[in-house]
Amino acid sequence: MFEVYSKMIEYNLENYDFKKAMQQNIKDNFKPLLLSNSFTKTGNSKYIREKAGLVQLITFRIEKDRLKAFASFFPLCFPVDYILTYGIEITGSNGFKLLNGKYFTTIYEPEYFDKAIQLKNYYSKHQINMQKLFLSIKEGVLPEMDRIDSLDKFIKLFDQSVPVFFGYEFENAYRKTAYHKYIISTYSCLKKNFPKGIDELKQLKDQILEKELIECIELLLEPENGEWDISYDKFCENYETLCDMRRKKLKITKR
Repeated sequence: MFEVYSKMIEYNLENYDFKKAMQQNIKDNFKPLLLSNSFTKTGNSKYIREKAGLVQLITFRIEKDRLKAFASFFPLCFPVDYILTYGIEITGSNGFKLLNGKYFTTIYEPEYFDKAIQLKNYYSKHQINMQKLFLSIKEGVLPEMDRIDSLDKFIKLFDQSVPVFFGYEFENAYRKTAYHKYIISTYSCLKKNFPKGIDELKQLKDQILEKELIECIELLLEPENGEWDISYDKFCENYETLCDMRRKKLKITKR
């Protein structure tokens, strides 16, 4: 057994339930690890923090017969938090590339009816696999999040021909998606080529159907009252307004 856990509750046939055991395990062991690393718990299963305009998210999805875990990045100005384009399912096939598969595991209960078999599986498999998942986050996910600790560093990854997130190669086809173009164009407005970025955002807005993206672009491009074109200073002001809205939505404290 790995000596990483502070608590390990003992169960018997009367009180064992797979889903509740997973929930308790996350509460007793994963939650302290993540809170000590400046994550905030939001909802039942999400842990989130901001690093200089970049959101870092770790999510657990507990079902009646399995536990899934996810890790991802996205810019604070991004309109949604459910796209895994810049991350992995730690317990999925792509998660095998994290730390070259050192702690890769899946957590699945194949027995539906026999509580005695379920309890046996908990002690023979699930406890060990939960500890592997703990170590994959502690030694793999968190160190990478500490390295990619700003929007600037996140964007710089895309200067590479094949960016890598948590050991998994980013699929270059995603560069053509509306969401990715929105990120790159917004960053261009902020840090690289303001006129070019504005033109790209205007073109993107006319080409897409994604309501949440359109709303973000409209907010970013809102000029001063009485003005026709937006200035760089006004864009930056709009960007901060959007970021503050996202912090409120995601329940992130600005650091």
